[in-house]
Amino acid sequence: MRVVVVDDDEDARLCFRDILQSTGDFMFAKDFSNATEALAGIPCLQPDLAVMDICMPDLNGIECTKRLKRAMPGLKIVILTGTHDEDLERRSLQAGADAYLTKPVTADQCLATLRFVAAHKTETGQNSQGTRPEPFPAPQPEPRPSFSPQEFQPKKALWKGLNKMGGRLSKIVEWEQLGRRAGFSPSTMAALCHVSRRQLERLFNQQFQTTPGCWLRALQCRLAKELVSQGYSNKAAAAELKFANESHFCREFKKAFGVPPQTFAPGWNPA
Repeated sequence: MRVVVVDDDEDARLCFRDILQSTGDFMFAKDFSNATEALAGIPCLQPDLAVMDICMPDLNGIECTKRLKRAMPGLKIVILTGTHDEDLERRSLQAGADAYLTKPVTADQCLATLRFVAAHKTETGQNSQGTRPEPFPAPQPEPRPSFSPQEFQPKKALWKGLNKMGGRLSKIVEWEQLGRRAGFSPSTMAALCHVSRRQLERLFNQQFQTTPGCWLRALQCRLAKELVSQGYSNKAAAAELKFANESHFCREFKKAFGVPPQTFAPGWNPA
């Protein structure tokens, strides 16, 4: 799957290129430093997926997404946001975005979201008339909203349908598997489910009487105990479970169990 990156931050573009090139799932096609370049270049490249920063100097990512989707209906777009904002999420979805990521993101969080979006890609890159889309036209004034209420309702139901989301999760994956796929990140878990952080929090409160963050930390610690018991080193377990580093792993482990990790290591002798 060919992926382009649109971000005015050069370091961010290089980071995403490294992430994409580290896996066989995706092929880095090109990056663009602003929306104007993206609008001109993406239709010529015909990529499968675009990672789009929401804040850019010439044109924001939501507007760029809207225009690209009009020219290339089959293009999948993941929006990058610097802060969690339900209004931005709603506007991103209305513009045609398929998922969102809240910065900063780890490589695992990024790839988990891209794989989720890729799994739901269209079978062809054709438009509704069965032909390839024409090169992107010059920007023209457009009516707002971009979707009629009838067109927007199915997407709104996917984004806002809290009970439906819970039912889908129970059928497709176990909660713990989803937590690991999300890299133990509430933001990424919400993105994988196509819901907002607030909606995910309401669902967790309803089903588990806790927040997604607390639940994921507890899951990390329980899995940490299992890995240490299996003979994993602190460093290896920390990397496997996405802790920031070995010290962070040991602190969280002791906070959860009251003893250091080595207590559960095979053959540990306190003497």
